[in-house]
Amino acid sequence: TSLKIGPCSADIEVRTSALDDDDARCRLFSLPRRCWTRSRPMSSAADDDAAKRGVSSIVDCTDVSGGCRSGSVGHLGSRRRYTRIPCAWHSLRSLCASLRMTACETCTPPSRTFTSRASPGRRHRSACVTACAREKSQLSVEDRSDVEAKLVDAVVSSFPDGSAGWVTAGHVKRMLCATCGDEGVASAKLKQAVAWKRDVLDKWLAEQADILRATETRVVAIGQEGRPLIYSGCVNQRRGEVAGKLLACVWDQALQEAGPTAQMDYVLDGHGYQPLLNLDIMPYLRVAHSLDSYFAERFHRIIILDMPSVLVWVVRAIMPLLPTKTREKLFVVQRSDPEQMLNLYELCVDEDMQKMLFELLRMNKAATSSSEREVTHALTNSFLASQRARRT
Repeated sequence: TSLKIGPCSADIEVRTSALDDDDARCRLFSLPRRCWTRSRPMSSAADDDAAKRGVSSIVDCTDVSGGCRSGSVGHLGSRRRYTRIPCAWHSLRSLCASLRMTACETCTPPSRTFTSRASPGRRHRSACVTACAREKSQLSVEDRSDVEAKLVDAVVSSFPDGSAGWVTAGHVKRMLCATCGDEGVASAKLKQAVAWKRDVLDKWLAEQADILRATETRVVAIGQEGRPLIYSGCVNQRRGEVAGKLLACVWDQALQEAGPTAQMDYVLDGHGYQPLLNLDIMPYLRVAHSLDSYFAERFHRIIILDMPSVLVWVVRAIMPLLPTKTREKLFVVQRSDPEQMLNLYELCVDEDMQKMLFELLRMNKAATSSSEREVTHALTNSFLASQRARRT
């Protein structure tokens, strides 16, 4: 059995050729995220046994490691049958101890959880709970601060035009998490991020400034742990709006407000997708290239809702460009499946947020054009304003 754990990445790769017993896998892989382990073909008797052990559902998942992977439902690769294992918080620290690792400072239980009414007893767990497997992650606070300051200076000095002036210790800390503490790789990715922002994003922000004020892609709520929840309804896209450019601009604006180490959740509602308005996929590809640099470690979860067949080819073109960690955070769900919809509703902080999302999805599902777009914006803007008023 081999195990790889990266700091703050939930990047877990397990090869289980030596573990033939399902119960042994359950004990080993009871990690604090949704994890999957191979199961025998399910029969009615096996279903009853799974229910007794607390397994809530059976899904198809892309087989990428021959054993266990965390948090995603594959749909574009080879399929194997997997069983969802109940989460147990203490298992991660026990596993760290057994491997003589030290849990990193982010491996702390979340201070607040929300139990969705649609899923009694199901609790939200932070995606950013992992163990530090590298000696660099065990540096003292002072040493880490020195490393971060050194990397900031190195990146900023590499751009005499001042385009790296936005890089701070927070951005360095996030990139070190994304690269498992590798300072050289983190520095290189930060430089890529600076170049992408200067050459691509800044131009898009200037070009789309007027449209951004009322674009369909927007922050609709503040979810668990203060993460902005960003939503795009394909049915409400209008002529002249370049979805890929607007997507990157809205993501950036939301994250600028949330902070250099903050993450976000993103929902793409594929109902009413308009292929004739999205014939040019180059903006999407340019955004995809930035997910391993400028937007590295920025996503907690990405949900594609009701993905139509005409959108699949776009997703197929983008998937190879996505970092492995980002692909593992991608969920493809259907409105008609209550179990799959829990992947969205468990992001809510309270019942009011869940009701707002339910109503938003209902309105856009009923729409056949963008004529009701302003009505849906009024709904989400009002809710977001009330959320922010309560937080201040």
